Amino acid sequence: MRHLVRLFSWCVFICLSFTSFATAQSRTLTWDPPRQGDNVAGYIVSWGQSSRNYDHNVNAGLTTTFTVTDLQLGQRYYFAVRAYSPDGLVSDYSAEVSDSLDLAPPASSTGVLPVTPDVDGDGRADPFVFNPQTGLWSGVNAWGQPLTQRWGEPGDVPVAGDFDGDSRGDYAIYRPSTQVWWILNSSSGFNQYTATTWGVPGDQPTPGDYDGDGRIDLAIYRPSSGEWWAWCSSGGYFHTTWGLPGDIPVPGDYDGDRRTDLAVFRPSTGEWWILLSSAGYTAYRTASWGYSDFVPFAGDFDGDGRADIAGWYPSPGTWWVLTSSSNYSSYFTVNWGDAGAIAVPADYDGDRRTDIAVWRPDTGVWWVLTSSSGYQSYRTY
Repeated sequence: MRHLVRLFSWCVFICLSFTSFATAQSRTLTWDPPRQGDNVAGYIVSWGQSSRNYDHNVNAGLTTTFTVTDLQLGQRYYFAVRAYSPDGLVSDYSAEVSDSLDLAPPASSTGVLPVTPDVDGDGRADPFVFNPQTGLWSGVNAWGQPLTQRWGEPGDVPVAGDFDGDSRGDYAIYRPSTQVWWILNSSSGFNQYTATTWGVPGDQPTPGDYDGDGRIDLAIYRPSSGEWWAWCSSGGYFHTTWGLPGDIPVPGDYDGDRRTDLAVFRPSTGEWWILLSSAGYTAYRTASWGYSDFVPFAGDFDGDGRADIAGWYPSPGTWWVLTSSSNYSSYFTVNWGDAGAIAVPADYDGDRRTDIAVWRPDTGVWWVLTSSSGYQSYRTY
């Protein structure tokens, strides 16, 4: 976006853009450098949670980029930049831009999103990338055969899973602009779909099997209030509050009853808070595992039918897994991936254990460290 900012007798064109990574609570702004002859000494970056009401102002100096950190997940932020001269004169604000820190899957610089549905029903995750600009899903199965499907539009978030209970992944997207879930059903040969509105603006999709019927339910987490709303495939819905602003939802089956438990990771303290479905969502457990730059995951890495408490540090690319089979008292670590990759753990080898995997946006290559090899061997896609 290009915006004109006038500073007294001269003007500066400022361009603002954003970059982000996974659940890192930051946004990077960039703008055009001053033109030759412009008397610019530096820039002031301003931001806040309401339009034109900035409670943070930082002198960025004579630079064309600045990273705003310590932002709160689930909140929308508004940003603007001013230029100032050597004698202290300050320009008007640039035109404002805004962005929300949602919990959608991490995207590459082109907006492409990795996703791992088992669309052929062989018990192994199929690596896909979803391009929201074209709505095209491009993937490959375990035998190297290409898989493609067009389903979605710009701004959509892929939420693939088995929504119809036929043991195959459906192509599904959540549309944040309208809160509609669009599901292309595998049971129809991908010829029929359902569309259901579930959520309000700002909600984050957290699909899972909350009623234990073997089908994925439509569910959302409301970051501003910590509320969970699940529309169950068996009928009806449930609603409860579990979490605080800034928490990251990490739903999974931590108690082994084949129902999704409500869980959040709190980056500010490194705590996990897990509300158990086996107790009717009336009892919980906690664990301390991770720090603020931890990318949390729920996955069954040890194969006991329960989700482990796990996560990845993008730098230096280390995975830390606290195992449910040890009652969350023992752990293992694996180095796999680096800060340029995106973590995509899933069961790619069909042994009912989660494999450690990353996708490289720069090359489009998936690097999968297989659980069936004891995390000693890997394959690429």
